Amino acid sequence: MQSISLFFPDYYPSRFKGFSLIISNTTNHRDGVTCYKDVSDAKTSIPPVMDIMCSVVGRYVIYYNERIPEYGSRPGYSPEAFAELCEVEVYGKHKWLN
Repeated sequence: MQSISLFFPDYYPSRFKGFSLIISNTTNHRDGVTCYKDVSDAKTSIPPVMDIMCSVVGRYVIYYNERIPEYGSRPGYSPEAFAELCEVEVYGKHKWLN
């Protein structure tokens, strides 16, 4: 994998704040490598299109987002996490093994 493009709807960007992109060989996000973790503040918005460089080998691209009540809510973040992606594009280069 070389890069991943995420296309978000252009409404309620606070719903997506704090998301992670994880590359894994299983469907469990805990088994993978975090390629990207959003740490934006209250004033920063998630753009409608994000291009994320990610040079990791894996079978699954996992979009992960959660809100943990024990930590309280952060300014600019919605109380609940959402996964309303319009499109995900994964770009890479296949390497043949000899």
